Amino acid sequence: MGNIPLEVKNIYVKRKFSNSEEFFEIITAKLEKEGMINEGYYDAITNREKTYPTGLDTGQIKVAIPHTDCQFSNTTQLIVTTLEKPVKFKKMDDPDSEVNVSVIILILFDNPNKQLELLSEIMKIVKNQELLAGILKANTPEEVYQLLNQ
Repeated sequence: MGNIPLEVKNIYVKRKFSNSEEFFEIITAKLEKEGMINEGYYDAITNREKTYPTGLDTGQIKVAIPHTDCQFSNTTQLIVTTLEKPVKFKKMDDPDSEVNVSVIILILFDNPNKQLELLSEIMKIVKNQELLAGILKANTPEEVYQLLNQ
């Protein structure tokens, strides 16, 4: 992919969450501890998810790309999580229906100018079922990192 801001420490593989709320609680706590986000991030991202859901019906393997305003982030990074069992996210293009998401690509950006570039890189990932299948099969963060940096 080339220029996506991704670090091995921000990749979580084969995680288990009972629902998207639990995912947001756990990931927000981690990101806050690492100083990557500001206070208010959790409320901002969960409220945005209610108003503008981020689940994508990308084919067999479905993806969510949650993100919120740049004032809540101290960095521009992707946080990639693969799930052992899918969790439901409301659909971006049809908020009344849900999709079972297996890969969550949380986007942090501290500069609004980076948003479009980052989203277009991410769309290349989510449109590639073969790549998503590889990511989902990966057993280590390093494997996911290599797949995304080919």
